[in-house]
Amino acid sequence: DLATRLAARLGAPAPRFVGREAATALLSHAGRQWALMGRPSVPLDRLVEWTADWLARGGRTLGKPTRFQVRTGEF
Repeated sequence: DLATRLAARLGAPAPRFVGREAATALLSHAGRQWALMGRPSVPLDRLVEWTADWLARGGRTLGKPTRFQVRTGEF
């Protein structure tokens, strides 16, 4: 959902996802973090807008891979 929103905001083609999640896919739930630290003060839609604006203006990125494909828990 987030990748689709950001692509739409940037006027980029919609992301294409290939393959399927593994039965052992690592999922996270922010409920515990919210209980400890409170909910984020900035809504997700605003973060998408800020990120899209930053990228559209040529803002600097670190150019590092996300490594989302890593399954060992070591990043």
